[in-house]
Amino acid sequence: MRRAAAIIIICSLLFLGGCYSKGLKLFAIVSGMGLDFKDDQYILTAETLASAGGEGELPVTELLSGEGATIPETIEQCILGSGKQLYFQHMWIVIFSEELINSRFENALNYLMGEHNIRLNCRLFLSGDETSAQIFSREEPKEEQGKEGQQEKEQKEPAGEGGQQESGGEEGKKQPEQGKSEGGEEKDKKGNVTIKTLDIIDPYANNIYAAEVKLNDFYYALHAEGIDGFLPVITKDRVEGIMLFSDKKMAVKLEGRRIIPLMLLTTNTVKGSIISDFEGRPISAILKKYNKDISVSVEDGQVRVKIGLDAKIRVECPVYGEEEAYLDTVEKSIKEDIEELFAILKENRSDPVGIGQRLMRYHPAQWNEVKDDWYSAFADSIVEVEVKVQRISTGRILWRESDDK
Repeated sequence: MRRAAAIIIICSLLFLGGCYSKGLKLFAIVSGMGLDFKDDQYILTAETLASAGGEGELPVTELLSGEGATIPETIEQCILGSGKQLYFQHMWIVIFSEELINSRFENALNYLMGEHNIRLNCRLFLSGDETSAQIFSREEPKEEQGKEGQQEKEQKEPAGEGGQQESGGEEGKKQPEQGKSEGGEEKDKKGNVTIKTLDIIDPYANNIYAAEVKLNDFYYALHAEGIDGFLPVITKDRVEGIMLFSDKKMAVKLEGRRIIPLMLLTTNTVKGSIISDFEGRPISAILKKYNKDISVSVEDGQVRVKIGLDAKIRVECPVYGEEEAYLDTVEKSIKEDIEELFAILKENRSDPVGIGQRLMRYHPAQWNEVKDDWYSAFADSIVEVEVKVQRISTGRILWRESDDK
């Protein structure tokens, strides 16, 4: 649904309302951008959508690339090389490389926040590959390109006029030159235009393992007192985890089930599966609704955190035994996951849940006692967790005590 809606919006921008003209060909709508940093140079990679040249035509996707000592210089190189003005007001995502975060992260964020053409609610990611450009690249990994994969690729890319293929060959596999496009139109098996940005954001809808981090929210978390930011880590093919920050620097990456309690405590719209081990086998349940309550105080100079979580689940697997015993198992599993999460957070002095900020907002006098050395106070904090789980349905599977009955 998101992909269809996005393509409709793009086509509307390009062609409806009498907007189609020669002047429109001078613009490239940026759907996603990657920022890298190497040898004291910023490297910008932009996936753009442009007019295909006629009314009713689907947009063409192109990759533009530029280098420069500043981000505006990289954009200028893209414009000079492509002959098109970059239009950022419909950009959905920005991907950073680790090298850029380690070297010029604040500069990049300040530019994104200060550029009025860039939406404050665009989503941020950290590249799990060496560069962010690799994620936008259309080149398949070498180890996955066997004879069968190459034949399938050739079938997807039929020869154009004059018998020449539109993409492929050695030139088609290279990274785009500065200011140049890596290739024109790409289509899937159904003939729809392929937009890499949509491939990146689609898997995140209602996914408990994914974090939707927006530019303005992350910028606030990075600069506000008593809270740290985090970024989802992605590669070309999958979600790899979440990178936690501590005082504007990368701290530790969460993976697998470690992500679930963080999402429960930092968002209000998490949906997904919770797997608990019950009587020697994993049982899957769908998290339908939940409410959380987090309170913070300072008692005798020590920070105390109390977390209450009420969750409603739908069981998706046949469960053998007493229902109450199973719900107790789920409660224990979630409680242990939250406790293990806080052990990681305290060890790495990262506060993405905003414990310090809650203390500052609701107990400012107590905050003043610990704010000068907040990370040490947070590392020594006492965390108490209480979880209540209620089953609201079993989906299509009836609850039963055993197979013998």
